[in-house]
Amino acid sequence: MRYFFRPAAFVLCLASCQLLEPPLSVNRPRIEEGVHTNIPSTIPREPDTVLLVSALSYPPSYDWKKDSLFGRVPCTIKLFKGGELALSLPAGPGTLFSTSHDTHHIIDGSLYTEYSDSHQTVICRDGEKIASWSGRERLVGLLVRDETLYTLGCSSAGLVYRKNGIETLKISDGVPFGGFRFNTYGSGGALYEVDGAICFAFQAPRNGVSTVFFAKDGELNEVFSAPDADLLDAKMLGDGVVVLYKEQLYTRLRYGSGKIIILPHSEHIAWNAADIAIVDGMPAAVGYCRYDNDAHLSFGISRYDYAKRLKDLPLAVYFSGGALVPVYAGVEVPPDCFFMSRDCACLSPEGQLTLALSPRDAQERPYVLCAGERTEYPVEGFLTGVSYHISY
Repeated sequence: MRYFFRPAAFVLCLASCQLLEPPLSVNRPRIEEGVHTNIPSTIPREPDTVLLVSALSYPPSYDWKKDSLFGRVPCTIKLFKGGELALSLPAGPGTLFSTSHDTHHIIDGSLYTEYSDSHQTVICRDGEKIASWSGRERLVGLLVRDETLYTLGCSSAGLVYRKNGIETLKISDGVPFGGFRFNTYGSGGALYEVDGAICFAFQAPRNGVSTVFFAKDGELNEVFSAPDADLLDAKMLGDGVVVLYKEQLYTRLRYGSGKIIILPHSEHIAWNAADIAIVDGMPAAVGYCRYDNDAHLSFGISRYDYAKRLKDLPLAVYFSGGALVPVYAGVEVPPDCFFMSRDCACLSPEGQLTLALSPRDAQERPYVLCAGERTEYPVEGFLTGVSYHISY
C-alpha cells in the first residue's frame, strides 16, 4: 500500500501568492442574526469554521495495512465535516473513484477526486463528475475559481493545462515545479493565484539549456536559463518570479530584477530537492539536502547569511507565521500510528498542529489530535487528510 511519506525530491514532475493556507478562526459561530433589527445586511457576521477529515474505509476482514489487493478490493471514501459523516463514496473496481489516497484532495470545503485509466481521466467534486477527458493524466495542480475548474496534469504527451477539462496549453517537454504535498505549496498543488490570475511554473529544455517558464492565465513568459544549472524550484512571490537553482558548487536564489542570493556554503550543503519560501522577509530554500557528503538525507532551511539543519528528518513540515513547524515520527506521530502523507496534518486557526492519525492496531479507531484533544472517527481503515475551511 502506498501510504509512506515520500520527500518532494522524488515526486515526478509565501507570501502574496497564497501558496499556504490562510489563518482561520475556529469555533466561532455566526452571531445571532435579525433579532433586534430589520436591516440584516448591516449585521456583522463572524465566519464559520469547520474541520474536514477524509478517510478510506475497508471491509472489516481486509488487512488494509498489507493491502495485498491494492486497487482491487471495494472500499469507501468518506468525508467528515465537523465530526459528522457528510459524504460516502464507493471506490475501487467498477467505480470512478480511485483507492489511491494521493488522488483525493480537500479543497475549499469540498472533496475532489481524480481517476484515470488508459482510456480517460475523470475529476469529481463531492462525488459528482465535473470534468473528464480522454487519456491518462496525473494531476499536479487543481483549483476552482468562479465556477471554473483549472487543472495541471502530466501525461505521456507532456504537461497539460486545462479549463473545465478542455486543453488550453500543452508543453510536450515541460516538467512542473511544485505539486500536491510539496512543502511550501498549498492545497492547489502546482497551481496558485497571483493577483487574481491562475499561475504555475515549469522547466523545459530550449536549445539544450534548462529554462524556467512562468504561466499566468495561460500566457507563457521565459524567466531564466543557465547552461549548467540544476533547477530546483520557481514560483511567483511578492516582486516577481523567484528561481532556486544549483550552479557549480553553489546554490542560488534569483529574485526581483535579477538579484542573486548565494546560499551559505560553509555548512557544505548539497540540496537534493527544495522549495522556495519567504523566511524573515527574504526568499529561502526549504527542503531535503545532504551535509558534508553524509549518506543520510537531511532537512534544512537556508537564506542569505543563514543556514540551519534540522536534527532529524521530519515526516513533513508546515509554516506558521514564517516559522517552520516539523512533524516527527515518535514525537508528534506516536510509534503505534501511521501518518499517511503530508495531507494528514494542518495548522488550526490558532496555529496549533492538527494531526490525522491511524493506529497500527486495527482494533483501534483512527483519530484527529489537536491541542491534546483526541477525536475518534468510525472508520475501518485510515484517515487520508485533514483541513479547516472557513465560510461566511
